[in-house]
Amino acid sequence: MIILQFGLNVVDNKSGDAQCRHYINRMKKVIENMREAFPEAGIVVFSCPDRVQRGANGIHTLGGIKRLVGFQRVLAEECGVAFLDLHKAMGGDDAMKGFVEKGLAAKDYTHMNFKGGKVIAEHIFKSIKAGIENYRREKEAENQEQ
Repeated sequence: MIILQFGLNVVDNKSGDAQCRHYINRMKKVIENMREAFPEAGIVVFSCPDRVQRGANGIHTLGGIKRLVGFQRVLAEECGVAFLDLHKAMGGDDAMKGFVEKGLAAKDYTHMNFKGGKVIAEHIFKSIKAGIENYRREKEAENQEQ
């Protein structure tokens, strides 16, 4: 399995569709190259995680994050690869603030630390296990129908 997770440092509050689209087009080429180099591997795109910024209204998710996550979801769909919404897995908007308060991320409100990574890894592992179990049930149902 190849996991691609990118984009956190590409966006800010002023990031527009054109900037995200340009970045996504470049990432399509990365996926094509991975498929060519590793044709038997499954590919999963992990969206960028939450990233917050301190402003006049407090600490909130950068506007560009949600925009890029949407583009990453479309990228995965268009390329026929799996997608995991890391922003949502963290808890959605403003989740990084909670991660910092719990000691799971750096006080730059951008980067998770080891403990935060472990929390997310456990969530991802549970999701993968659930996906495998769903796949097994579907296969068993198909075999019983035949």
